[in-house]
Amino acid sequence: MTSLSNEDAASHFGWLDLIARMDVPASSVLTRQSLEWHPTQKAGLIQDILGTV
Repeated sequence: MTSLSNEDAASHFGWLDLIARMDVPASSVLTRQSLEWHPTQKAGLIQDILGTV
């Protein structure tokens, strides 16, 4: 793994660099409210992906 400066990252990733650097917090609150959805599992994302629940 290598660290890149902001300038190097921008030239390496092009337009994708702008998206990757955006600070866009997300929440599932609106989805849960509108669909009346309540998850039943306590697994985290990594555990869910790896199937180690």
